[in-house]
Amino acid sequence: MESLISVISDLRKISNNVGLSQLELPQIIVVGSQSSGKSSVLEGIVGWDFLPRGTEMVTRRPLVLNLVNMPENDRRRQQTGLTGDWATFEHLPIRRFTNFEEVRKEIEDDTFNVVGNDKNVSPIPIHLTIYSSKVIDLTLVDLPGIVRVPIENQPPTIAEDIMQIIHEYIKSPKSLILAVTPANQDIATSDGLDLARTYDPEGNRTLCVLTKLDEMGRGTNALRMLTGQTIPLLINHIAENLPELRAGVDNMFIDQQATLENYGEAAVVVDHSRITTQIIRKFADLFKELIMGYDDLDTTQLTGGAIIGKEFRNFSYFDHIIPDEGLTRSAVITAMRNAHGSRVSLFVPEHALEVLAKHQNKRLREPSINFVDTIKAELLQIVGYCTNKIIEEEGNRFPRLYARLNTVASDIVNARLQPTKDFVKKIVDLQLHYNNFKHPEFKEELDEETKKKIANYNATASLSFTEDKKENANSAVSEGFHSESSSLSSQNSDKFTLDEIRNSIVLRYYVIQYYIIVRNSLQDLLPKAIMMELVNYVKENIQEELEEIIKKSDDVEQLTKENEAITERREEIKEKLEELKHAKMILENIAELKV
Repeated sequence: MESLISVISDLRKISNNVGLSQLELPQIIVVGSQSSGKSSVLEGIVGWDFLPRGTEMVTRRPLVLNLVNMPENDRRRQQTGLTGDWATFEHLPIRRFTNFEEVRKEIEDDTFNVVGNDKNVSPIPIHLTIYSSKVIDLTLVDLPGIVRVPIENQPPTIAEDIMQIIHEYIKSPKSLILAVTPANQDIATSDGLDLARTYDPEGNRTLCVLTKLDEMGRGTNALRMLTGQTIPLLINHIAENLPELRAGVDNMFIDQQATLENYGEAAVVVDHSRITTQIIRKFADLFKELIMGYDDLDTTQLTGGAIIGKEFRNFSYFDHIIPDEGLTRSAVITAMRNAHGSRVSLFVPEHALEVLAKHQNKRLREPSINFVDTIKAELLQIVGYCTNKIIEEEGNRFPRLYARLNTVASDIVNARLQPTKDFVKKIVDLQLHYNNFKHPEFKEELDEETKKKIANYNATASLSFTEDKKENANSAVSEGFHSESSSLSSQNSDKFTLDEIRNSIVLRYYVIQYYIIVRNSLQDLLPKAIMMELVNYVKENIQEELEEIIKKSDDVEQLTKENEAITERREEIKEKLEELKHAKMILENIAELKV
């Protein structure tokens, strides 16, 4: 018994200290006929009289008895303030029983509460835990005794009900069957052994205990049988599980060693400048990989440069701009008249085309500049991703350095915002400063739709000027066109000539056509400009600028001051490695144990 207690105690230490799942010992299911001495066997194991006694059926509910080895110096015992043995019930978790006569009475009372005062049984178990320094960690289950014929006040199905309860507990191949048989009974007719033969034909998990109720006292013979036969079974069970335990300890040892290596050397011995340089380079390399694409692909979402590429491909900042917005007939003809001045022209005035084209294309400037903010925001997202990735890989070892990295890298990105916007503005202004109506895509030949519109107007009789128009025109001339508003108002109130209408259609066609050329050109140039001035600039210079700013202007030693939690964790891992080494020695000793 002492050897088994020692083995299980060592296994518990491995479980508690190392963190492996505790070895699950099999339940011992006590079966036998009514009054065969099952209760006496259990009491002999525990060392206390605590089970109800009687000449009729006493055990009417399964009693799940958990034995917990509790050494005198155990911390849990010290927390309770108890020095002897004690018991608890699952249905009374707060109360501790130190008087085992009270344990007996509570079993009787709880049985009565569930099944009443008749001779019936119930599958609802009673869970009892006994804490003692004299027991081993073990679970035993006392089941109702087998009956063949119902007696007075028992239901006719009592035998089937009991067998169903027993079946639920002994069907598991991991349970041990303790078949209790009275010595004065023919062993060939033993109900307990008959059950064991049914559920364990090979007899690999069955023990037979012979009892003499009139001589046994407190189960002395049962205890001898149990220590002689049960302990080897339990030791064998432990031995069968040793390879799995050893593998668990070995794997944990490897994992802890790898974790310790990831944490690196203790902060007191690190080269602060070297560590700072390494982390900056790791950050910069990761940033570049994200911009350019890398092998460790994320298949769940777009990241880094892929998002920027998507923004370029799906550029839609110009979509809300309507090409012919504001190009009403009145506005176009007014521009033509202003371009002619006092002269009379038979052709479409090129100056009006210049003015209208510039006016329409100027609307592309603001969305072009705003697009830079979108790409800058994506770069800041990449900076944040890189920071979090470094923290994850480094285990947040140097939080001050990571925070500083994130701040400086963000500043580097933000510093390129205005130069990039200025560059984009220049590109747009280039289009505004010179209208290239000789562009290969600019067609002087009118399209069919425009020709059709002109034809419709040619078929219409020329509009005659009314006398009011003449008077209004003379009035405007007399005022010398001093006010632009009065001029526009006057002209807008005029009737338009057929030539003016025809030329306005042509002019409007040219303006829209040229706007589309400029828009398409900017859609091609903007990504190139932003890549050159912002994305690639940051990518190519981030490492150098990070090193220059952080290493020259910051206290590197303070930045690489290790996270206190990491320092503590490193020491915990070192202690855990020592415990694992000790656990391996314990398992080797258990493997050599002879029972």
